Amino acid sequence: MGGRPLSRPTLLMSRHGCAQRRYLVAIIPILLIAIYLRAAEFVAPNRFHADEALYATFARAIAAGDDLLLAHMDVDKPPVAFYIMAGVFALVGDSEWAARLPNLIASILTIAAVYALALRLYGDRSVAWMAAWLLALSPFDVLFAGTAFLDPMLVLWTVGTGLAAASGRWAISGVLGALALATKQSAAFTLPIALIAGIIGYARPDRRWRDIAHRVLLWLLPVLIGIASLAAWDMARGGVSFWELGRARNDPGRLIRSDELIPRAARWIYLLGEVWGGQALGPVLGILIGFVLIRAIASPGHSRCARRGMASDLALGTYVVAYIGFHWLVAFNTYDRYALPLVPWLAILGARGITLWRPDGVPGYVRYRGVIMALIAVAIALVQVGPLDAALQGEVPIGGDHGHHDGIDEVAGYLNSLPVGTRVMAPWSGWELWYYLGRSSAVEVVYYRSPDEVPLGAEEMPRYLVVQMGKPYGRWLRKAEEAGWRSEIILETLDRHGAVSYRIYRFIRRGR
Repeated sequence: MGGRPLSRPTLLMSRHGCAQRRYLVAIIPILLIAIYLRAAEFVAPNRFHADEALYATFARAIAAGDDLLLAHMDVDKPPVAFYIMAGVFALVGDSEWAARLPNLIASILTIAAVYALALRLYGDRSVAWMAAWLLALSPFDVLFAGTAFLDPMLVLWTVGTGLAAASGRWAISGVLGALALATKQSAAFTLPIALIAGIIGYARPDRRWRDIAHRVLLWLLPVLIGIASLAAWDMARGGVSFWELGRARNDPGRLIRSDELIPRAARWIYLLGEVWGGQALGPVLGILIGFVLIRAIASPGHSRCARRGMASDLALGTYVVAYIGFHWLVAFNTYDRYALPLVPWLAILGARGITLWRPDGVPGYVRYRGVIMALIAVAIALVQVGPLDAALQGEVPIGGDHGHHDGIDEVAGYLNSLPVGTRVMAPWSGWELWYYLGRSSAVEVVYYRSPDEVPLGAEEMPRYLVVQMGKPYGRWLRKAEEAGWRSEIILETLDRHGAVSYRIYRFIRRGR
């Protein structure tokens, strides 16, 4: 039986722990709970984060036919997510929920893909089920499912790449890898582990390394075609390449300085702690993952199933450590979304740590192992009630906006009621205001980096200033007053807690 090829998504192993049939019904309850949690975040009244607004603006330009190649936009990311979002806009119109719908679907599909990949890697349905359960109950993953960032889609393509390769579908795996690279440049950091996991899941005693090398070449073909297509799209756009702009905006080009070591380490510790909500589950899983990695290094398995499991442990654990170390020591931004690609692999390793607990001396353990795993799953769910509730209430500063831009739609509505050609300054609300003003806004939004750049003459002076509360706007008002302008508040908006979120000031010449 050990040499029989896997021609369908059913995994046959030996009766000593590897003999398991893949039942999709096992994951249905997890998916239903995951859909409920992610739908709750999806319908939350969150305005767009700046990057979400920018991506939605790109998609709207494509969907409306205004700029199919984004030739007139400053684009620093590959376009696949923008075209997918544009497709949704073309079907249902552009809106916040339409922009976020692809990520909601991607997050749910990722859970199913993690289940299937873990089953391929370990041949143990308990590991697969627990990995999917941990991912479904991750507040970190839930919060990003309700956003329009590029990262949830990148994670889906990455995990899908590993699953397709492990299942022997190398051409499909290559297509998914190409989609990852065409979604975000950081796929260069996420695809290596997907390919390694695919090789581990595909490898068998009757498959020689030469055969695996041929499969990897088959995988590489669609990836190279995808890269060539991406380059052709970029050339057709003209202007500044998205590669160049992305490098200018995101590549620090240096290692961190000594005074950055501790703050950046603290930031990454915080982000990893928030994967499961900063409560008891995170530290426990961290200890278990450490145990899994140490065990894989210290005691290689003897059976085929054990060797594959150990190889998976070592590969995933090494990748997680390397990814964190690289993003800590190279001076990249420490955005929360940079930790999202780790969450599926952490879920698999955490599940592996939970299921490795085998008290052989306990009578009846093997018979009741499923019941014990179910009780552990219930305990995890109870522990996660608090973190998930806090996340869904907008109390966790992870993922989307969570109230920072409450009222910006009212601001845009007022500005659109002003006479055509009215000049407005919005130094802190560029990309966000750009989206909410819509395609046919009559006002002209001008951007200055400081009040010293503002032309204060009677003709050139913009008459309106959009202020986001919490920003240092006092100097802007004082500069105008010194030049003979007085200011008055003509609109205030409130956030979800009743505090002022935005103000619009109008400038009037003194004596009028």
